[in-house]
Amino acid sequence: MQFNESCSIYFTKDQKEKMKDFPPLPEKETIGDDIVEKMVYMVKDKYEYYISSEALKQLLESDWATLDCIWGAVQYSIGPVMKDFVDKITQKRQNAENQIAMSTPGSADHVSATISKNLCKLIINSCYGKTLQSDEKYNNSKIVKNQKQFMNAIEKQFLLDFNILAPAVDNNDQGLVELKLRKQNCEIRCPKYLGACWILYTIVYGQSIPRRSLRYIILILTAFI
Repeated sequence: MQFNESCSIYFTKDQKEKMKDFPPLPEKETIGDDIVEKMVYMVKDKYEYYISSEALKQLLESDWATLDCIWGAVQYSIGPVMKDFVDKITQKRQNAENQIAMSTPGSADHVSATISKNLCKLIINSCYGKTLQSDEKYNNSKIVKNQKQFMNAIEKQFLLDFNILAPAVDNNDQGLVELKLRKQNCEIRCPKYLGACWILYTIVYGQSIPRRSLRYIILILTAFI
């Protein structure tokens, strides 16, 4: 069992010096003339600040902050709350695969089972399957047929590797070559920064966490802010 605690926390002079580059506790603040509050990290004393008992324990044991008093606490349990949902959808997908194997291709049952299988896969992936996927690990691939296309393709782009798909036969048939080029722009298409929560959980609780529980962790962490 864990606790969500409302407490007052302050920083000593030494603690402020130690944590000035990496403030541990975020808080909503109005910056400048902006009327919209933003979440910022500052080494600033906290009054009635909500934090988990394990996170507070890490702060105190690491001498990152000092506890003044605890105003109240709510007890709760941590577990893989998505486990039942994931197991249920996985079972539905397995049932669909079994139906596909037993049905005739092209029949109504076969089509219905195929749709159900693909839907279950998309549901699971949207929950946690691609949580830590990094767009920058992928590259742009282009297929060229001749030297001119090759020179145009690598202009202002870094060539990582190439793969000969079809060797040249003669001057008329110059073959096909796949070029793997470094991406010029990377997008954050997946919530990969949940990996930070994974690391935090490992540090605080001293054990790794299943990927299926990452979404639950981020909900807990945001609830404490």
